[in-house]
Amino acid sequence: MLLAGVVYVFIIPKSTTHDVLATTTSSPALLALSPKSNVVPPEAATTLVVSLGAERTAFIHADLVFDKSKLKLSKDISISQSPLSRVIKLSTASEANASGKITIALALDPSQTLNPPSGTFNLATIYWEPNSTDSDLTANVNFLDFYVRVVNTNSELFTTSTADATFSINPTTEPNPAELDNTPPTVIITEPTDGSEVRRNKTIPFSVVASDDTGGSGMDRVEFYINNSLEMQDTQAPYTYSWRVSEKKNTYPVLTAKAYDKAGNVSFAKISVAVK
Repeated sequence: MLLAGVVYVFIIPKSTTHDVLATTTSSPALLALSPKSNVVPPEAATTLVVSLGAERTAFIHADLVFDKSKLKLSKDISISQSPLSRVIKLSTASEANASGKITIALALDPSQTLNPPSGTFNLATIYWEPNSTDSDLTANVNFLDFYVRVVNTNSELFTTSTADATFSINPTTEPNPAELDNTPPTVIITEPTDGSEVRRNKTIPFSVVASDDTGGSGMDRVEFYINNSLEMQDTQAPYTYSWRVSEKKNTYPVLTAKAYDKAGNVSFAKISVAVK
């Protein structure tokens, strides 16, 4: 259960800055803007998508920056329907357009303490339009990674990664379809299986099946993580890493596979195993 006292540590305004203090959990969190590739005009909507795996969250803070001479928000940000509905800070369109920065900080609603979100869910939607009449411009919307904070129900920080978005502004030619690939690849860990036992000091296959949608940009690479430490990346199928199990007995390392396509879309899968 999420204790009320813990929640309020993260909902005072000061907690939306970089001086939040918490221990770090080994669980990864991915914050991504979807779609990754966009064209304006017409108005484009990008959704802030959060992927957590099985662990649950009580607080999310994200800062994003954009080139305000090229892009602007066409209207205020809308918050998605999720238990993270308590607004700590949410930039208005006029604030964002004046500064070139967006802040989204949401906490678990007190009425939802028994239902903190996990898995993959939408946090908010941002609406964009050009702020220039010049043709064939490009612009990025980037996370300020130092200020990204995802906190679980034990007041621990997730280790986070982010995926930014790009915009083609007032294009005079049709964009390449591969440049508009907005669908992340699929990724499944096939070996070992979730919850299985592995032997210390043995080498076992850490195997992954990953693919991009037909007509997409194609697979770029798969990254293999043990307890959030990048061990290897593989650019060609079959995707596999020979893992020498060095963790102590009676520990439960987390194995994460991140799959990237050539358009920069990313997805991940994770499992945990028991070292015996």
